[in-house]
Amino acid sequence: MLPFSIQAASRQRLPQNMPHIFVRTLPSSFSQGAVRRTPTQISQEKAQQQHEDYIKALSEHSDHLISIEPDEEYPDCVFVEDAAVVVGDKALMCHSGHASRQGEGAAVEVALRDRMFAIFHVSDEAGARMDGGDVLFTGKEFFVGVSERTNEKGIQKLRSVFSEYPVHPVGVPSSLHLKSVVTRCGENSLCFPSTYEGKVMQQHITAVTETGGYQYVEVPDAAAANCVYFKNKDGQSVLVYRCKDEYPASASILAKCKADHHIELNNSELAKADGALTCCSIIA
Repeated sequence: MLPFSIQAASRQRLPQNMPHIFVRTLPSSFSQGAVRRTPTQISQEKAQQQHEDYIKALSEHSDHLISIEPDEEYPDCVFVEDAAVVVGDKALMCHSGHASRQGEGAAVEVALRDRMFAIFHVSDEAGARMDGGDVLFTGKEFFVGVSERTNEKGIQKLRSVFSEYPVHPVGVPSSLHLKSVVTRCGENSLCFPSTYEGKVMQQHITAVTETGGYQYVEVPDAAAANCVYFKNKDGQSVLVYRCKDEYPASASILAKCKADHHIELNNSELAKADGALTCCSIIA
C-alpha cells in the first residue's frame, strides 16, 4: 500500500492550470508476465518500491494525481503512457502495435472520460497502430516515432486530432520507442544519448522541426536520456531522471539542466521490461 493518499478517478474536470497526472498501480503479474525484448529476471518487490517512489515524487507536485487500478491480465498496464496521448482537453486512445497490450486502454479511457476529456481513437479497422511512448509533444509540435509499435496510419490519426500543431514522423532505427531515445529535459531542451542512434535522431529532428530553438543535451547512457519534464501545480518546472547510483555521469549532466525541482529516481526493475520513466504516467 502506498504511504500517502492519491485520488481515485471520479467525474470531475480539473482546472486547466493544474497538471493532470494519471498513473497505474503495478500489477502483481508484472515480474512474470511483462513483455521484454531480452529475457531478464525481475524483482516484483523492487519494482513495487520503485514505482511507489515514482508515484510519490509526482504526487508532491500535483493536487490531482489519479490512480488507475491495475488489470492482472495485462502485466504491462503500469506503462500507462502507451495507452493515450493527452494534450489540452483532448485524449487520443492508442492502439498498440503489440497484440498482448491492446486491451490496456479501456480503464485509462474510463478515467479520462470521467475527467471530461474529449476522447478520440486510433482505429484498428484502418490498420493503424500507435504507442504513446512514440509521441513526444514539446508544447509547440509533435515528434512521432515510426517504430515497431507505431505506423504511418496511426500518425495520420494523431495529425487529424491535434491539427493545431505540426506533427513530424521520425524514424526509430532500433529502440522500442521514440522516447527511448529523446525526451524533454527543459522548456526548450531535448535530451539524447551520445550514441549512433541518438545522433541520427537528433539530426532528423533538427531537419524537420518547424519551430526550432531547441537546446540539445547529450548524456552518455542511453537509458538515462529518458526524463520526465513538466510544470507543477505552482507553475514551477520539475525534471525527473535516473539517479546517480545508476548512471552517475548522466545524472551529473541532467542535474545542471534548468529546472526548479530536480528528482532522481531508481528505475532498474521496470527498465528490465523496457519501461522508462515517462512510460509510467500521463501528464497533461
